[in-house]
Amino acid sequence: MSENDNRLFWSAAAALAVLGAAVFAGALQLYVADEMTYVEGLSHFAGAVWGLSLVVGAAAWQSRRLSSD
Repeated sequence: MSENDNRLFWSAAAALAVLGAAVFAGALQLYVADEMTYVEGLSHFAGAVWGLSLVVGAAAWQSRRLSSD
């Protein structure tokens, strides 16, 4: 994997983490406002996005580690 591909993975992981944080913040605002309709779904989606960002970050880290050997 080239260095540019690795940077792309890190950028994608960071973008997914920010997206997860934004969705979670939206869910938290709805929870505070007692608008419980979408809170569970949004919090599950935020968790899934954060998990995906961890997977992408781990793949980027592993490819960086393998390419340095």
